[in-house]
Amino acid sequence: MLGGYEKVMSKIQCRSSRQSEIEQLKDLWEICFGDDRTYIDLFFKYKYKESRTFVLTTDNVIAAMVTAIDVIYTHSGKKYPSVMLYAVATHPSERGKGFSTLLMDYVNQEYSNRGVQISVLVPADKPLIGFYKKRGYTEAFSIYEGKPLLYMDSGGLFVDLEPVDADAYNNIRTAFLEEQNSILYSNEDIFFQQNTAALSKGNIFQLQGCDGTGCAIVERISPEKILVKELLIKDHMMKGALKTIIEHFAPSEVIVRLPKENPSIIGSSRVFGMAKVLDPSLPLSPEGYLGLAFD
Repeated sequence: MLGGYEKVMSKIQCRSSRQSEIEQLKDLWEICFGDDRTYIDLFFKYKYKESRTFVLTTDNVIAAMVTAIDVIYTHSGKKYPSVMLYAVATHPSERGKGFSTLLMDYVNQEYSNRGVQISVLVPADKPLIGFYKKRGYTEAFSIYEGKPLLYMDSGGLFVDLEPVDADAYNNIRTAFLEEQNSILYSNEDIFFQQNTAALSKGNIFQLQGCDGTGCAIVERISPEKILVKELLIKDHMMKGALKTIIEHFAPSEVIVRLPKENPSIIGSSRVFGMAKVLDPSLPLSPEGYLGLAFD
């Protein structure tokens, strides 16, 4: 007893999630992010596993959650096992208590124990960059985002657009990025991206020209607007690729994300992802292209 009052401490536990908690996790996700339930159901159908979705409970009630996705970070030709933290969520009534920090630290330690060397994440909005910096993350990955010149001349370079399966897309993507500092994904992750794009009548594509092969993921944001979520192709083929995509989808507005600046796009670079080195013996500061963020 202190001053006539008894201090009762809540029992806080970090652990892997359980199959029986899926509906609670979906509800928490919807409350925190406002995502459409169709997307949430899709994520849990293809990406949920007890072993990679973690929760923090207080008095046996879920207060926070985070999903961990295995990825590979390539740097100067070397590959480093990494983890992407996704859907970091704390129930509004439990915020301000440090629960997300406790859970992220727990997950990062779990993965560090498994030999994972780097933790990455994509802040949902700009204010969260400062939040994650205080937790040891640094600005590491950027994208160039903007709008193409809709009526540009393709420069005589014809580029064909063809839907492909996840394995074929990932083969093209990995070959394109293998010499760059970047995040590589599994075929399972690309398959999920394909299904996400399909929700809006988008798809994943191979881009084929006489001078090389590229790839693109396109989602329809509205009947008139598309997001080219990823576009990987040689610089001199960019105009032809954009022209083909625009002709295929016939939008009035296009947003394009690229690994770097290109004169075919009017836009700007911005921070897209952050990283934290989990292995103190690792002599590098992660930077480069992350690209896909399950957003």
